[in-house]
Amino acid sequence: VRITDLLCDKFKKTTQIDSIVMRRAATILATKHKKSVVRIPTVCSQILFSSSSTTHVQLLPDGFSNGKGTSRSLATRRRRSRSMGGTVGNPLGGADHVYEDERNVKAPNAVLDQNLFLAAAEAFLDKVEVAIKPMQECNDVFVITRVSKGHPTTEANGGRLTIDLKPGDGSYILQVDEDDKTLKFSSPMSGNYTYVLGSKTHEFVGMDDGHILEGMIVRGLIQQCNGMPKF
Repeated sequence: VRITDLLCDKFKKTTQIDSIVMRRAATILATKHKKSVVRIPTVCSQILFSSSSTTHVQLLPDGFSNGKGTSRSLATRRRRSRSMGGTVGNPLGGADHVYEDERNVKAPNAVLDQNLFLAAAEAFLDKVEVAIKPMQECNDVFVITRVSKGHPTTEANGGRLTIDLKPGDGSYILQVDEDDKTLKFSSPMSGNYTYVLGSKTHEFVGMDDGHILEGMIVRGLIQQCNGMPKF
């Protein structure tokens, strides 16, 4: 009986040990099995480009969730670039598209005395007529017509000088406007301009920007005709 009891106690202890070993083994196997089936998040790269052309790389695990079952998207941050020299506009550094030489342009002060203006206008027409006279010899068609003040065909009772070129080339017209105290110039190259007698230079200059009438006449004629005016 004693031997039997000893054998039974040994069997129980062995069984308990085996049970503990089996439980530990099962736990280890379960843990290994769980690790084998759990998805390990992989890392993907998302490249964000900023407006300043600097590349930033940010890493996010795939399947990263915000807790609501939806995938979180990366917020793109852009850097604000500062422009040197203020507002972009004038390539020379100004704040708008108006250049310095345009800001400095001023309308000329005109002579308001009518008698002085009329005398200067008649003298200018005489000067132009003499200067262009030699050009008739080197051009097939170069007709000069001078109409005096008060002629029925003139406008605003002012004198007029006309240069008619060959058909298709047009005409150059200088017309004195006595009422407005202006000298109107029309040409196929430049179009229509209005001139006043400058109070400082006593030359006929553009009423808007002050350019000289003589230069406009010369520029147009040398582009269309042979020779040039002899002012």
